[in-house]
Amino acid sequence: MNKKYIFLFIIISQIFSYDEKKCIDNLLFSNHHIIEKKIFLITAEMDYIENSLVKIYVEEKKKFRIDFDDIVIVSDKNKIMKYNLNTNQLFIEKSDSLFNQLFFSLNDFDLFYEKLENHHLFEKIKFFPNVLCDTIDSIKFNNQETTLFFNSIKFLESDLETIDFKFDRENTFIYDFR
Repeated sequence: MNKKYIFLFIIISQIFSYDEKKCIDNLLFSNHHIIEKKIFLITAEMDYIENSLVKIYVEEKKKFRIDFDDIVIVSDKNKIMKYNLNTNQLFIEKSDSLFNQLFFSLNDFDLFYEKLENHHLFEKIKFFPNVLCDTIDSIKFNNQETTLFFNSIKFLESDLETIDFKFDRENTFIYDFR
């Protein structure tokens, strides 16, 4: 009796297993009409956090912006700026080249997959696509310090003309660590 269940389990897991590279390729292809826009938007909800909508705007291999709670992060090839809306503090640092490479390669599947592979990110990031591999149901990010779950991931057209954000320079504490 146990052998039948084991056999059934193996058959079912083979049916629902997927080739990760082909799946990511299909996902990016399915959303190609959005990713090709000047600015596109990726939204996701974080598990275990109320009001956890994360918005990621990507502008044509130039910049990306992350809006989460009261934090706005904007990065380009030279710097990353993190602005806290509650404290009016702006932190500026050198850009994170890996983040930039990942976001800026989304419209080039081979390059995107290469970045994930070369930086061993498949060990830290697990994608859970839908059955057709045309959307992502969830993503699990796990490193030694943090485990994050993102759900309801969507690729959307953005209504922004620019991803820059405006802040009051006179009333903002600016910390430039470059």
